[in-house]
Amino acid sequence: MHATFTSSTSNSAAAGAARATEIIGEWPSPGKLSRAIEKAGGRRFLATRPWEDAARLAEMRTRAKTLGPLRPAEAEEYVTLLVGLEQSAKRIFNHVRQDWMLGMYLLLSYLGAHWLRDPEHADKTFMQYARWASREIFDQRNSAQTLERRMLLAVGYECAEAEELTRAGAEMTSLSFISGLDPRLRERLLELARNNPVDLVLKAGAAAQKALDLAEQRSAESEADAAIEAVQRAFDKKKKERNDRRKHGVRAVGPAAPG
Repeated sequence: MHATFTSSTSNSAAAGAARATEIIGEWPSPGKLSRAIEKAGGRRFLATRPWEDAARLAEMRTRAKTLGPLRPAEAEEYVTLLVGLEQSAKRIFNHVRQDWMLGMYLLLSYLGAHWLRDPEHADKTFMQYARWASREIFDQRNSAQTLERRMLLAVGYECAEAEELTRAGAEMTSLSFISGLDPRLRERLLELARNNPVDLVLKAGAAAQKALDLAEQRSAESEADAAIEAVQRAFDKKKKERNDRRKHGVRAVGPAAPG
């Protein structure tokens, strides 16, 4: 582990590293991720992959500079998350619980934003940091997508739900893909994902999402057209009324003058 800390937090970081392995199986508590997700804006927000948003990263960097070096409790949490991420990466292959656990540690690491206050990693995007943390396991050229799939798995499902779906025949790649789509497609695509190949789910989901986007675009355009037409009709009506009054020599009647 190569995280860098100020002297005021190094002891807490070392303590966190020393005991992280002992508590990694029980920490964080089951509700910690759900609370962090809701505080961050909800599952739908995280399903939009905010870790790819350069403007949001800039805002997070500004906040990190304002907060300054990690406090002792934050340093301990940072190291514990890093150890959890590393250990989960080592146990990841073909185990949906470990897929979900890695996704959980990735999400909590992103939401905590501790890496932005570690001088060794502050210049990295989150995915660069995550790839560094899992560098012993995943090929650096391909790991970003691999890690992101685990993040979307944890965003979209509770661990027990993901396990149940995989027992029913759904593949982890399909579940992660569905998590990133419009929630209205979820149930139908989950039904399709059971005992159907990933390629079918990806094609069906992409087509369904495109159809929804086009329908919403058409609906928005129709509403905009209707609003324009309503204003135009109101204008034409007033114009016709003025022309009719001029044609018949009728003036608009105002209030009577005081006697």
